[in-house]
Amino acid sequence: MVAMFPRFGYNEVSGGANPGPLGTGDTTVRLQYRVASFREGSAVPTMSLLLDETFPSGKYDALGMHPESGLGSGAYTTTLSLYSQYLFWSWDSRAEQRC
Repeated sequence: MVAMFPRFGYNEVSGGANPGPLGTGDTTVRLQYRVASFREGSAVPTMSLLLDETFPSGKYDALGMHPESGLGSGAYTTTLSLYSQYLFWSWDSRAEQRC
């Protein structure tokens, strides 16, 4: 799976100037690969490997008199994650997720 997460927002400073217009923040692109799938009776949970890359697309410098308009970090960020999920059957035969 490939996904993209653009960020939008605005910052409001308490007692300060009016909030600026809606701005764009950093954008994250995610690659996800399912390593294993849950099968009833198996001890192996569903597992997915994720790679997130965040691109500094939001404004973060040269803010002048409006530091509240900074919505970006100014840095590329890479995150590698392993997600795991297992289903347990409850006494009333309903599946319950345990992460």
